Amino acid sequence: VGYDVSAQASLDRFTDGGQTSPYAVETIQWAVAKGLLTGRDDHSLVPGAHATRAEAAAILGRFAALYGE
Repeated sequence: VGYDVSAQASLDRFTDGGQTSPYAVETIQWAVAKGLLTGRDDHSLVPGAHATRAEAAAILGRFAALYGE
């Protein structure tokens, strides 16, 4: 509650960043700007895929490190 979610990063550095659903672009831009999403080794986000357990754990770990109290 009360997080600043105004940060934005371009998705152009990802090979498939332009395929991000319009409703999710702003949120994904924020997550990339904050370092929560870094993409896969092939520089893709794979926006239509489900996150693996490892990917979800990495995102949550980064969030906890950034915002944990």
